[in-house]
Amino acid sequence: MRLALPLLAWIPAACSSTAPPSRLYHFTSAPIPARGSFGAVTIGVGPLTPAAHLLEQRLAARVSDVELEYYAGHRWAAPLSELLPEAVLQGLAASGMFREAVRSGESAGRADVILSGVVLAFEEEDRADGWFGVARLDLVLRSVRTDRILWAGRAHGERRASARNPVHVVEAMRGALGDALAGIPWSEALAPPPPSSPSPPGVVPGQ
Repeated sequence: MRLALPLLAWIPAACSSTAPPSRLYHFTSAPIPARGSFGAVTIGVGPLTPAAHLLEQRLAARVSDVELEYYAGHRWAAPLSELLPEAVLQGLAASGMFREAVRSGESAGRADVILSGVVLAFEEEDRADGWFGVARLDLVLRSVRTDRILWAGRAHGERRASARNPVHVVEAMRGALGDALAGIPWSEALAPPPPSSPSPPGVVPGQ
């Protein structure tokens, strides 16, 4: 089991054989740099379903291509299925790109588009040159009015942790999530469809 070295200093020697105290981690918003302005669009944030290895409420660390570990005593304050959609919602609202950002379940009638998907990775990644926070998601942006998929693809972000401990790793993961969302081609996805060309004289549309 993984232990953060900075915590060892304050675990009393008499208790060294016991589990470390629980540390909880939480953030309310992902920092999403603005990529365009869509003031006429209300975006809804739908489910972001974590991959199976993220259903554990413990911080995950990928230590090699085939090894995944969990920190002992370091846990998310809420399931990622709740924490991440709320952080994305608040990040999109704070970005100023949209007229409004709403939860798709309770406010679906106000949304013009819905963003949802699967969280493939939201974890620490250990490399020779440092520890990184990594966010990788498969996302779908769908029009509410037409049910048409406006964009679907992989969103990826990563940031180096400023120090090798869980607090800095979580901050790097939060930044990586914001970078992943900023990487969506918003302008392309939300561009109005081109006007349909008029049919030449004597040609019946559909023939």
